[in-house]
Amino acid sequence: MNNPTPIVPCPASPAGLSWSDVITAYDETHLFTYAQLLDAEAAGHSRDWMIEAILGLEARDPAASDQVRLHLARAHWMRETGYRLLLSHASCEHDTSTGAA
Repeated sequence: MNNPTPIVPCPASPAGLSWSDVITAYDETHLFTYAQLLDAEAAGHSRDWMIEAILGLEARDPAASDQVRLHLARAHWMRETGYRLLLSHASCEHDTSTGAA
């Protein structure tokens, strides 16, 4: 299968990813990783491939399976819900920078 986007491995941080109903600093620094995971999933790549090519982990590491599962879940949340928070935040910053109320 062809890779949908250039892969830039982004090491996953087990301590950095935790569930939240708001966008976290970890989310902000991993938006590209989330997009790569969603693209890879849509292209039919295996989770092992995602673990190695995107997360930069060894697929044979037992913790890597949890990492890809957690990151994919967060990526889906960002696609379905979190993006609204990003847009809302960007809109507020724009209003502040332009002086609009």
